[in-house]
Amino acid sequence: MSDSDKSRFEPYSIPNPCPRVGDIVRVEWRDSYGCGNWQSREDAAEWRPSEIETFGRVMEIDPGDYIKVAGTYSDDQVLGCIAIPWGCITQFTIIDQNWTTPRSED
Repeated sequence: MSDSDKSRFEPYSIPNPCPRVGDIVRVEWRDSYGCGNWQSREDAAEWRPSEIETFGRVMEIDPGDYIKVAGTYSDDQVLGCIAIPWGCITQFTIIDQNWTTPRSED
């Protein structure tokens, strides 16, 4: 890791105010990058961690480990659910607090 990369990344702490289950959030985070087959050293030298942006509803919070976010959800199912370790998060925004899905009375 170059000195410029080290200065860009600072470990993240849980935001204050802390998000709650049901909040709609935007999470910017870094993840590993790699390849499952043989690559030249020259090609591999160019690889950097991936910069990722996730939007969704908070499904679960483990204050010591991760936040779980789902992009699509229904009454009893989710799609695009991901658990993001707090240590990978570089920026966090609460878009809407404790949003709830209206229920029909059919």
